[in-house]
Amino acid sequence: MSGSLVGKGLESSSTYAKVRMAAYHRLRNAWYELTANFPEPVRGSLRKATTTPLGYLASLTFRRRELVPPIRFRVRAGLGNWTKVGKEFADIFVKFGGLQPADRVLDVGCGFGRVATALVNYLNPRGSYEGFDVFPEAVEWCRARVTPLHPNFRFRLVDVHNGVYNPNGSVDPAHFAFPYSDGSFDFVHLTSVFTHMLPPGVENYLREISRVLRTGGKCAISCYLINEESVNLMNSGKSEPSFPSDHVRYRLQDRLHPERAVAYDVAFLRDRYVRNGFKIIEPILWGYWCGRDHFLSLQDIIIAEKG
Repeated sequence: MSGSLVGKGLESSSTYAKVRMAAYHRLRNAWYELTANFPEPVRGSLRKATTTPLGYLASLTFRRRELVPPIRFRVRAGLGNWTKVGKEFADIFVKFGGLQPADRVLDVGCGFGRVATALVNYLNPRGSYEGFDVFPEAVEWCRARVTPLHPNFRFRLVDVHNGVYNPNGSVDPAHFAFPYSDGSFDFVHLTSVFTHMLPPGVENYLREISRVLRTGGKCAISCYLINEESVNLMNSGKSEPSFPSDHVRYRLQDRLHPERAVAYDVAFLRDRYVRNGFKIIEPILWGYWCGRDHFLSLQDIIIAEKG
C-alpha cells in the first residue's frame, strides 16, 4: 500500500496517543456508570445519546469523504481519525499478515466499515470482502454507501447477543455459526471484538474462524492480553483501561458489566489457538493500552496461520 503508516513511528512511544485514549476511556466509563442503573430500553436510548445533536449538525454542516460515515456514527467506534485508524489496520494486515489484493477477506464485527473503506483501493476485482455486525445502522450504512461503489464488498446483519452492544440479541455467541461455508476465506480479522466477549464466545469464534479459513489462511485479532508485563503496568497505575476483576483465564474491567471490556491471559489464548489448528506468527504485536513505551497499535494484535 502506498503511504504506509507501518514503520513510521507506530512502534515508538506516543504521549499524545496515550493521553487521548486515557481521556476517551475515562469519559466512556463515566457515561456507562451514569446509565448502568437504568432499565435496558432507557439505557440503550441514553447510550445512543452519544449520537448527540452536535453529531447530526456536524454531519450536515461539514463536508466529508463519500466513504466516511457521519460523526454521529463514528463516535460509536471511539476517538481518533477515522480514515487514519482504518488505514493503520489495513497496513498492519498487509505487512504482518501478508494480506494480498486478490484475497477473500472476512471482517468479523465490521461496524461502520472503518477497515472496509481502507481496503476498497487495495483489494482487486478478484478479491472480495464480507463483513458482519450486530448494529443495524452500521450494516445499512455500509450497504448503502460501500457496496454500490464496490460490489465485491458485502455486509450482513447478525443478531448475536452482547450485554453491551446487543442486549436483546437472540443468538448466544457460544453457539453462533458464521454464515459462510468451510474454507471460504483467505484472511479473517477481528478488531476489538474479543475485548467484548467472554470465554465461551471467544472459543466458539476461534472454531468458526478456523472452519471458514482455508488451510494456510491467516487471521488477525486485536485484543487486550494479560502477561507479566501488562500486570506490572496495571499494578503501577499506568494502564488505561485497567482490569481489576481477575478470573484467572481472563480479567474484567467491570465485574457488574462483564462485556464492557475483557482482557485475556495470553497462555489461555495460545492454547485455544493451538486447539483450533492455528500457529501464531511470532512475535505478538504488543499495544500501548497498558502503558508500554514501545508498541505497534492501541491493542495487542495476534496474527496466526491455519495449519
